[in-house]
Amino acid sequence: PQHIILMSLSFILIGVLIGFLATKNIIPGDTSKSSLLSSKTMKFAPLPPKPEALTNIAFGSCINQNYPQAFWDTVASTQPNITILGGDSVYADCDSIETCPSTLQAAYEKQGSNPSFMGAMKLLPTIATLDNHDYGLNNADRNNPYKDIAKKYFLDFFQVPPHDERRKRRDGVYTSYMYGDLNQGTALQIILLDVRHACSEMGGAKNKNNDTETMLGDAQWQWLQEQFSQPANVRIVVSSIQVIATGHRFFCWTNISSKELQRWIGIVVLSLRVLSG
Repeated sequence: PQHIILMSLSFILIGVLIGFLATKNIIPGDTSKSSLLSSKTMKFAPLPPKPEALTNIAFGSCINQNYPQAFWDTVASTQPNITILGGDSVYADCDSIETCPSTLQAAYEKQGSNPSFMGAMKLLPTIATLDNHDYGLNNADRNNPYKDIAKKYFLDFFQVPPHDERRKRRDGVYTSYMYGDLNQGTALQIILLDVRHACSEMGGAKNKNNDTETMLGDAQWQWLQEQFSQPANVRIVVSSIQVIATGHRFFCWTNISSKELQRWIGIVVLSLRVLSG
């Protein structure tokens, strides 16, 4: 049987808490004359080889570069096969197009110079997606004027190769990874969504039955369906905002469009098990 694990922001935060307790295109406003200093000096652990069966996975989010990060020592001590960062790898809310590059650069450089973070990244194979604060704007949606600038800084910081699909497409940083062996029951697919680049404005009840509202955008929806056509024993799907939550006014799928949530359910839940925050 297939199994799906749905990781949304609240679930990710729980994971961080548990880990802690366990001890072409010219971008407006970017001169492109310099890259992140920290990305030149940061050393990231290589990702596991694709045939490897992943049995120990760490996850986290909301890593504010302005605070101590002693929890990385605890996370590293568990020796995870891979670490998934589900958004807000830095806090870099921008004030203007003109100053956004310097805001992002300063945030990533401070993060990249944090001894705990640097030490952890050398030891922990890590994959990541974006949320709002590392997209340059609190409660970011498709109208975010900083999203293309922020995307570039994110990809540069995490040293994403030039040939990577995320550098070629224009609609976000969603991607996937496959590990293990299907015949041995260890095939694990990790799907990192981008729920900020194309998502509609949050409007509460007025959005719920509006066919024009979207969470992922048409291109990412098509891509997601293609991902689920690939055989796997287990799938982990990462959404940086809550997917199945209802009953509050904060960012979640149902407050963008309940029809988008039903579209999600139609793709993923038949014969699958869902775990969400």
